[in-house]
Amino acid sequence: AEEAAQLQAALAAFNDVPDHADLFEVIFSMVRVNRAPDKDAPSVGVLQKGRVVHVKREPVIAADGRVWVELTNLELWRSCEPTDANDRGFALVDGKDLGLGELLHGPIPRNPQMWLAQRPGGNRIDPNALKAALSQPPPPFDKIETYAHLYEVSKMAYVKVSADEKAKTIGCMKKGQIIQASRFAVKDAGGHEWAEL
Repeated sequence: AEEAAQLQAALAAFNDVPDHADLFEVIFSMVRVNRAPDKDAPSVGVLQKGRVVHVKREPVIAADGRVWVELTNLELWRSCEPTDANDRGFALVDGKDLGLGELLHGPIPRNPQMWLAQRPGGNRIDPNALKAALSQPPPPFDKIETYAHLYEVSKMAYVKVSADEKAKTIGCMKKGQIIQASRFAVKDAGGHEWAEL
């Protein structure tokens, strides 16, 4: 069940790859995501082994020669814990000179079947786990609160601390996501309606 859940999470990344992004697989146990392409920069999150992430196409070569990739904005918000709308996230591709080995593998094919076929150890995946991962629908809400409605996100949207487009961003929702929000819309000063999570 754990292998199927990990595979399902990885395969979900193939559904919404933007044109400007590549896919990389996390192949080290845990990979730090830093605010800048520097091993000593503050961390904004951690990526777990087996995760497939969206990164910007152009790698970043730091002053010390190390190669980093920058997570797309959407990937940063769904995989890490940024605190500001201007935060950025960089992951080191190869940590051999730090005694860590290869951390990320990519770019990988945008077709999940091709990725599985050429993935190191891909032929050792339990066929039942793969079948479960490919056929399992997203988990439903266990309970819909009486004060809430379900909404489908029609395009990427930022989550703000208050009903004001200039308010601090605290999260991001991706297209196709199902959310619970209050039945009662909140209007801002301009008369625009906001859903309260």
